[in-house]
Amino acid sequence: MYTRIIASVAVFFALSCPLFSQTADLASKINAIVAAQEKKKVEIGIEIIKAQTGEKVYIRNAEKAMIPASNMKLATSAGALHQLGPSFEYVTKVGLLGDKLVIIGSGDPLFGDPKFDKALNRPSGWIIDKIIQDLKLNSVTSIGGIIVDRTIFDTNSIHPNWPVDQLQCWYAAQVSGLNYNDNCVSIFGKTVGSKTSLTLKPSTSYIKLVNNSRPQVAKKASGLWCNRQQGTNIVTVQGSAQKYPVEMEITVDKPAGMFAYILAENLSKSGIAVGGVLNERLVKPDEPVRFISEFRTPIKDVIARCNKDSLQLAAECLLKTAGAYSKPWKRWGSWETGRQVVGDYLLSISIPAEQFVIDDGCGLSRHNRISPHALAAILLDQYRSPNWKMFADSLAIGGEDGTIDRFFKEAKFKGKILGKTGYINGVKSFSGVAMTSDGDYIFAIITNKATGPSRDAINRIVQALF
Repeated sequence: MYTRIIASVAVFFALSCPLFSQTADLASKINAIVAAQEKKKVEIGIEIIKAQTGEKVYIRNAEKAMIPASNMKLATSAGALHQLGPSFEYVTKVGLLGDKLVIIGSGDPLFGDPKFDKALNRPSGWIIDKIIQDLKLNSVTSIGGIIVDRTIFDTNSIHPNWPVDQLQCWYAAQVSGLNYNDNCVSIFGKTVGSKTSLTLKPSTSYIKLVNNSRPQVAKKASGLWCNRQQGTNIVTVQGSAQKYPVEMEITVDKPAGMFAYILAENLSKSGIAVGGVLNERLVKPDEPVRFISEFRTPIKDVIARCNKDSLQLAAECLLKTAGAYSKPWKRWGSWETGRQVVGDYLLSISIPAEQFVIDDGCGLSRHNRISPHALAAILLDQYRSPNWKMFADSLAIGGEDGTIDRFFKEAKFKGKILGKTGYINGVKSFSGVAMTSDGDYIFAIITNKATGPSRDAINRIVQALF
């Protein structure tokens, strides 16, 4: 009897030892990487689990709420998908109300998004061209004004906790119920003869350019930079231009107005007379608008731009849209209502309330907090859901695309790591799925007080799974 028991135990350990050895070896590798980071006073939190079983294979400060940077987008996109559903579409409508042209925004962050349009082989300005075409098909030769309804969102377009000195950067673009061109413009500057040439894209007089730059002298040029006066669209360009074009991207104040203005300018050029004024207001459901154009964007494309490319505007629009649709009136989406939706989702998958603080949707705010355990739980929930393919397709692919296209290029890793990176000053993060020969692993890694080498350390932790 005793011999039989001992023999059974011996067989059990013989079968189990490779697993224990593998786990111990993984822990040893990760511990060495972590020790080097912690020696530099970097705070690091990690949770790694087996995707098929949910078994935890490595944890370190996993339940500590930390600043996540853009890993906050995982919570935002998953929460929005949970609220809105996988078949949700943003629908921007254009119609006629008497002699007025009406534009009803849907909060679509990819409306006129250059990168999205390029991926679909759409020409620049195709939306404007389509509206003009539809107006002419309806025999419209003049309009008596433009009405813009952007009430799908509230009027707060700038998050109060975003760094003031970064509000002109593309990643801090204003958030509107009617967005266009990522709510930015590009300025191309170069030296032409004895002058500096500036070109604005999209071309519009909504932006006033003040050219204080100098042409290149001899072989040296200091470079160009630009600044927009707060609360205006007066942009001053300074510095010394080189002989080849340099692109500067800057955010726009009141982006819904920019779209209406560009549309009006192009209507006039096409022979459709434009009178009246721009009026931003709620268009009530019972107003007899005759719709002539609509533009649809599936939620899967917005989530992909949010996660794969880390487009901040996509994250904030997802957050506010989820907030809007959580209410019976389906409008006035705000950071407050969006936070409630995402928070409720996190609680519904058993993440303790003390492990997260939601401030914005994209992670630019330093007031955000989330634990590695929470991020791993989000990914596990998506992995087990019918929406996993959509969510997985939204993640960057190691060595191939998105924010990790330049990492994991070795054959052993290329195409086998899906993830979302994060970076703000002093914060680096990375969460996703590693598809190894031993099965899929979900990982969530956050570093605070991060240093230059922290990104490499994070990547080596993920590589240790292979």
